[in-house]
Amino acid sequence: MDTGEYVVYCSSEICRIDGKVKKCFNGVDQQDYFKLVPIDQKKSSYYIPCSSLSGKTRPLLTRDQILGLIDNMGTGDLSQWCDDKKERKSQFEKVLHSNDHRKLMSMIGTIYLKREQQESKGKKLLAADERAINEAEHLINREFAFVLGMQENEVEDFIRNRLKKAV
Repeated sequence: MDTGEYVVYCSSEICRIDGKVKKCFNGVDQQDYFKLVPIDQKKSSYYIPCSSLSGKTRPLLTRDQILGLIDNMGTGDLSQWCDDKKERKSQFEKVLHSNDHRKLMSMIGTIYLKREQQESKGKKLLAADERAINEAEHLINREFAFVLGMQENEVEDFIRNRLKKAV
């Protein structure tokens, strides 16, 4: 990875690689680090050992990858819904930290279907399920918006419009 490139750090933070620096954090050994600057917090930075950058970061999706994800997106599947709320929360956490956009989008679709089902009965989703969908949408919207050059609040409409055109 090169200076000036953008990466996703720890599954959720979009950062710009600001270069390589030598640092000594343990008081003994000086080591080469990549300096990552979060796009939302220009005064903050992360120092990642050059030897472990690929384990802690990944490249941003490309525009073509995003459009392919949208074009191949399913509508969700209630057969994937787990009735045990502790197990479901664990499953959602795994997906949220997986860096797998297909799983994230599938999870969002499934929770949408469950929300509609609950609303038709005059009920609501559990707060933990709402938090999970909000976090998944934030992860998707943040990266898609950055790559596609739009605002995060425009991503859902962009996805809906693209899906309507495909039908």
